[in-house]
Amino acid sequence: MTNLILTLIVCSTVITSIVNVAKPAYKKFAGKYAISITTLLSFLLGILSAFSLAGYLGLELNTWLTLMLGLALGTWSNIFYDCRELIKWVGTRLNEVKKAVEEK
Repeated sequence: MTNLILTLIVCSTVITSIVNVAKPAYKKFAGKYAISITTLLSFLLGILSAFSLAGYLGLELNTWLTLMLGLALGTWSNIFYDCRELIKWVGTRLNEVKKAVEEK
């Protein structure tokens, strides 16, 4: 069970990495729809990875459960990305506050 959970976490992290690498390529022409494309891409990669992992899960999943697993992987990859962006934002805010305090 632990290996299964670690495999799913690593899979979500890989999906996040792929989406982050692809983001500059479509961000220029997508404009305000970049977030929608990011979400769609992560869901598609999640579904593809769920079907590729289905044989390794040790469970007999029907097609709908495999699709739900893929959507969960896509959702978790978006959550990982949002948490990373939040941490980066907090870090920049702390640096700004530190610089403001040092200037006084």
